[in-house]
Amino acid sequence: MLKSVASICTVVITTVLTLVMSSTITMAAVVTCKGTLTSITVQNIQVPSGYVCILKGTIIKGDITVNNGATLKATGIRVIGGIRIVGTAFVEVDSNSIVQDGIISIE
Repeated sequence: MLKSVASICTVVITTVLTLVMSSTITMAAVVTCKGTLTSITVQNIQVPSGYVCILKGTIIKGDITVNNGATLKATGIRVIGGIRIVGTAFVEVDSNSIVQDGIISIE
């Protein structure tokens, strides 16, 4: 009986650890976006010059920086910080998105 309980506990712990390890939360200081990010949570995003970043349902706990010559297309995102555009860039954020601080700066 005790062996069965121990086996069940091991399976439950392994399952929980697997779920935690496969979570869609990325907490690197800055994530460089050169493609599509869907339904994840990140700290900050940087879009480098010459690249297109497509965000779908993404939560950004900090800021998004869009560099000169880059493109950002966002659908249903939530930005806790702001969006910073450096130079000339194309930025499209749909009406289902929230920029919590309300700051969109162009430098």
